[in-house]
Amino acid sequence: MDGCGARAPRDGVAPDSTAVAGLAGLFRLLTVNTAPGYDGYVGRGGLRLAPTDTLERYYVTDLLSGAPRRRAAGERPLAGAYEAPDHAYRDTAEVEWGGEGARLYVGCRRCLDGSPTGYRIDWVSPGGFGGRWENPQSGIGVAVDRRGRRLPNPSGHYCATRVSGGQLR
Repeated sequence: MDGCGARAPRDGVAPDSTAVAGLAGLFRLLTVNTAPGYDGYVGRGGLRLAPTDTLERYYVTDLLSGAPRRRAAGERPLAGAYEAPDHAYRDTAEVEWGGEGARLYVGCRRCLDGSPTGYRIDWVSPGGFGGRWENPQSGIGVAVDRRGRRLPNPSGHYCATRVSGGQLR
């Protein structure tokens, strides 16, 4: 995976549950914003994913009571963290597998002020994975242009390239 095009590489295939579980590890995440108004911004960061235990895989924490409850659908086979050192940014990351296929989420999905970025995993390969992404701007902030006009939701394509050796930088 030399670049990060909008199409899958030749060795990229649609994910299944086995391929999704095999995404544990370290990745460089390249996020290309193709939505109007963002001037083709490219985000770069590190992604660390690890297998989850039974509680994390099949349960979520109830916001009001703090008690675990069974997930409504699907499972979360991987969880970890995303870091963008150039922006001093760190957040949670989780991969879900279920009725809508495989998805990576970066950011808090069950917070009242969060706006997680959703990455649809369209393809996997020995070198990583990729697909389309969107941030629904569901949190307390939204993107605006220099004149204060609201921009469309940030979206585009992405590639996550596997990193060996344990170092993201």
